[in-house]
Amino acid sequence: MAATKGIAARAKLQAKIMHLDSKVTSAKKDFGLAVFDLMRHKEAEAWMKDTAVSECFQQCVESVEAMEAQIAQSREAITMVDVAAGAVQEPPC
Repeated sequence: MAATKGIAARAKLQAKIMHLDSKVTSAKKDFGLAVFDLMRHKEAEAWMKDTAVSECFQQCVESVEAMEAQIAQSREAITMVDVAAGAVQEPPC
């Protein structure tokens, strides 16, 4: 029964990772769409200094980093589930 719970927990975490990976990709796409119009209507030098572009980029970075942190936590949790189920040997210290 413990093995079944471990398998279920692992599957749930893997689904969470897939969902977050999808959200990261979506956030990056949204950033590209938002910035494209800003860049299209400005000179190259101007858009690099543009506050709106910087703000859009910073929001995207913060969102992506938060999701990547959740992905890392979920991967660590999968490792712990695997170790508890005996599927993975802990590395020697």
